[in-house]
Amino acid sequence: MRRFVLAILLSSCVATAATAQLVPPQNSLPTPTPKVDTIPAPRDVAYPGTIQLTVDASDVERAIFRIHQHVPVPGPGDFVLLYPKWVPGGHSPRGDIKNVAGLRVTADGHELKWVRDTLDVYAFHIAVPAGVSAIDVDFQYLTPTAGNQGRIVATPDMASIQWLSNSLYPAGYFVRGIPVQASVIVPSGWQVATALRPSGQTGNRIDYPVTSYEILVDSPLIAGAHYRKFPLSPDVTLDVIADTEQELDAKPEQIAAHKRLVEQAVKAFGAQHYDHYDFLLTISDNLGGN
Repeated sequence: MRRFVLAILLSSCVATAATAQLVPPQNSLPTPTPKVDTIPAPRDVAYPGTIQLTVDASDVERAIFRIHQHVPVPGPGDFVLLYPKWVPGGHSPRGDIKNVAGLRVTADGHELKWVRDTLDVYAFHIAVPAGVSAIDVDFQYLTPTAGNQGRIVATPDMASIQWLSNSLYPAGYFVRGIPVQASVIVPSGWQVATALRPSGQTGNRIDYPVTSYEILVDSPLIAGAHYRKFPLSPDVTLDVIADTEQELDAKPEQIAAHKRLVEQAVKAFGAQHYDHYDFLLTISDNLGGN
C-alpha cells in the first residue's frame, strides 16, 4: 500500500513539474498585435504621370532580364510599389516574386530607402523625400534555367517576355488608370511579335506607345532569331518563332486551318471583339510551353 501511495505522489510531482514547464512566465507570453494594412487601396482615378518601363532581355545566355522604370511620384512620404500578384487568366496569386532580385531605388542619383511590407511580400514601401517628383527603379528578373525551377522563358535563340513579370506598379490606383510607355531590348538580329504596335525602333531597342498598365500586362511578346508572320485575316496574324529556320515552313493546309478558325469564331460570336489580334506561337524543344 505504501509503495502504491508513493508511486501516486511521485507521478503527481512529475505532472506538476511538466505543467510548470509548459506555462511560461507572464512577462514572456506572446502578445497578439493588430494587423495594420499600410498599402493604399486602389481607386478609380488617373495616375498623375506616365511610367517609363524598359525591359532589357538581351542577356539570354545567363537568362537574366534587367528592368528599369522611371516612375513619377505624387509627392513626398511613403510610396508603395506592387509586384503583380494575380496574372490574367490565373486562378491564384502566383506572380513570380521569387525571381525578383537586386531591387534598387534612386532619385536624382541618390539612393532611397525601401522596406518590404510586413504583411504582403509583393509590396515595397519607398521613402520619398521632399522635392522629388520621380524615382528610378532597377531590378533583375532571374528567369528559370532548368525545368524544375519553373517555365523556361529565355534561350540563346528566343524569349517569351511578359510585362507583368518584369515590372512594378504604384498602389492606390486601378491598373486601367496607370499610363505606361514600355520598351524592350532584345539581342541583335532578333525580331519581336506582340499585339502592341511599335512606335519606333533604335537598333535592337523597340518602343511602344503609351497604354494603360492593364492593357500592357495582357500584351506579352515573343522574340527570336527565326521569325515568320502569317496573315490570317486583315486583322488577325499568326506570329511564329522557332528554334530553327526550317521549323517555320508551314504547309498551305496548316495555315488554311488557322484562317478557318478565325472565320468560324466571328460566325460563332456574331462580332469581332478586337481591333487586331496576334496569335503568338513558339516552336521549340528548349523554351517552356504556356
